[in-house]
Amino acid sequence: MARRGCLCNPQCNELGVTHVCTLLRQIAMMIHSQDTQIFVPTQLYRPDLEVTLTFLQDDALQQKLLCTLIERDFEQLWQDETILQGLRTRCLICGGHYSTAILLHHLLVQHPQACAWAAQFIFQLPHLLQALQTHDHRCSCCHLIFNTPAEHDAEMTPDRCQLQFQHFAVNCPVVLQIAVLLHPLHGRTDGPQRSSLDGRASSSGTTPSGGTKNTWMETTIISPSGTKPPRPPTHQQTQPRRRRWPTCCV
Repeated sequence: MARRGCLCNPQCNELGVTHVCTLLRQIAMMIHSQDTQIFVPTQLYRPDLEVTLTFLQDDALQQKLLCTLIERDFEQLWQDETILQGLRTRCLICGGHYSTAILLHHLLVQHPQACAWAAQFIFQLPHLLQALQTHDHRCSCCHLIFNTPAEHDAEMTPDRCQLQFQHFAVNCPVVLQIAVLLHPLHGRTDGPQRSSLDGRASSSGTTPSGGTKNTWMETTIISPSGTKPPRPPTHQQTQPRRRRWPTCCV
């Protein structure tokens, strides 16, 4: 589906992240009813992963990530301290060094396309990681504090539990980077519904292969064959022609 787009029948030619595919939803419902802890449908290969981690430039971290992903030992992504330290301070997409508090902002601003696709996978992680927490005010993955410490021996209230869940769902840079690694759409260009990197209509100029080019005047979608569809009729062309009656001389 990442290569061919929507598989709905009849084909609706939807490629954007906002499309709700009936086939994909039915498969997701079947998986949700099983006891699978975390579902990663992609077969991960070393050549593809090496390309994905090209900019990391950290041999020790890269080899650990390669072994973990190829062997599908995904629990090491949130249990191995070397991997966690790398996920806290390094951007896996561009290889930049950032403090943990700034890393999430960097990912969302500089790599919004990858984050948008990772959002389709990230929903599997919060409940899984929340059960492994030792504190209800500090994340064991990114070490960021998201709440005030509770009183000694106090039980976790529903509000504190909800805040902890929200941190994993939207505010933890480590969880987002894990989702970027595991989501099955590496290298996927956005469809017509997300024509630019930030989701807004892109300006005129060169666009990625297979993408779209939107201007304030028109929208041109390039087909896989490289040909452009016919231009839509203009306002003048859509107006019916008036019948001209013959004139007569008196």
